[in-house]
Amino acid sequence: MAGKLVLVQCFAGAAALSALAGAAVAPETFAQVDDSLRAAKWEAARTSALEQVDTNRATLYAPVLAGAVARLAVAEAGLAQTEEAEWHWQIAQNLDRAPLSAEELTSFGKPGTMLRDLRLRQRAKPPAGITVDQADSAPGLQPPRKVAGEPVELSAAAAQVPIPKGLLVEVVVDADGRVRAPVVIGSAAPGMVWETLEALRGWRYEPARKGGRAVAVFHELRFNAPAPRLLADVVALDGPAIDAEKSLRAGQWREARRQAREAWNAELEQPQPRRESLAASLALLALADAGLGDERPAICRWQAAQHLDERLYGMDVAAYGAAGVLLGSHRWGTAPRADAAKAAEPPRKKDRTADAGLLPADSKGVVLIAATVDERGGIQQPLILGLGSGANAPVSRLGAAAGGTLDPTSLGAVAGLDHLCGWTFAPARAHGRPVVSDLLLTVGFGHAAWRGAAYSAENARSQGPPSLKGSSDWGYWVVLKDDFALIRSSLALRPSQ
Repeated sequence: MAGKLVLVQCFAGAAALSALAGAAVAPETFAQVDDSLRAAKWEAARTSALEQVDTNRATLYAPVLAGAVARLAVAEAGLAQTEEAEWHWQIAQNLDRAPLSAEELTSFGKPGTMLRDLRLRQRAKPPAGITVDQADSAPGLQPPRKVAGEPVELSAAAAQVPIPKGLLVEVVVDADGRVRAPVVIGSAAPGMVWETLEALRGWRYEPARKGGRAVAVFHELRFNAPAPRLLADVVALDGPAIDAEKSLRAGQWREARRQAREAWNAELEQPQPRRESLAASLALLALADAGLGDERPAICRWQAAQHLDERLYGMDVAAYGAAGVLLGSHRWGTAPRADAAKAAEPPRKKDRTADAGLLPADSKGVVLIAATVDERGGIQQPLILGLGSGANAPVSRLGAAAGGTLDPTSLGAVAGLDHLCGWTFAPARAHGRPVVSDLLLTVGFGHAAWRGAAYSAENARSQGPPSLKGSSDWGYWVVLKDDFALIRSSLALRPSQ
């Protein structure tokens, strides 16, 4: 039996969502390293930090890896390894704009104080103490040429993260041919950021020259650029998906949306739903949304599709007109980065009801989703961090492979991405203006009877769903008080208060 998926209206206010926006890493995650740092046991701290870095290469949540790399930098500063410390501190800030608070850095003594004032530079802005002449593509300039350094090869741990592995980095190649001040443009898999920037530290160049004189320049490096492939070459389409793709090429956006939703629903009702087919349906829905002018859900669904099947990162969208142009400029990794400063007002959920199709009656559980809320309140780069069939069930996560079928719990979590893309937020605000912010949502899903009977005690403090619209008793709800703490604790996240 299938139940119609109806989004329950959620009226979470600013105070409720403040605990979910930019959730901190649980302090006990780095307790051993921090104890060594505060005791000035620098070598022991360095060893522990390196172990944490290695353990967290496969994390989906960048602040966890950033915390390990930041502590490595502090330990190296304590060992007077200044060059290594500064480089690793920059990597940490590329992973998370504020990997350690000012209070934490101060508690680590002089090494922490030294790093506290070393801010990550902005794109196209020179780092302190270096005069950068101009971009390396400027007329009359001989660009730098790489002469040494091993190519970047991802470890198995970093490669298994289920998001596209594209990365764009701007560095400064100084007058001595050394790579300085890396800045990741957009975002990427955390482990890839660490491993790529760590490899770049050993690269050497014949420096750029202007009028025969060696000069420092900005230099962009792109890794794993999208290789355009038609959707039909990425995944086998059938039935309404084929019809939707044809309608998109003809610019028949409303018909394409209907057909793409039909393809999505048909796959949800399969005995063994295929992840790659659901991802393809989301991509088709995104193109239809874009063609109809619904940019925010279009971008969200497009990026969610790439999370489910990273092969779609290279999907050729040139044949879909203006809709393709929009999505082509919003592939995974292009979402704006949240500012390091904490917003005075966190993002607030706006009421929105959306129909996302059908799910089996036994599809129930809880999913932890990370996302970015842009200045317009749109959701970008929604990411499933972890999921479970209940409050005390084992925690799992989506694997990297797009092939295969989805169990009922995973299916509910995947369908939750589509739901989330239909939600809108009032953006976070700082100093009276809208700003980009990070968001972490613990979302429960299932039949209201399951929620009430099976979790009445554990969810006593949760935000219950208001009356469901329509005749269905199936829906999603935001767990505001985080009764599903197991999900967060397994991911080294501090439970919300």
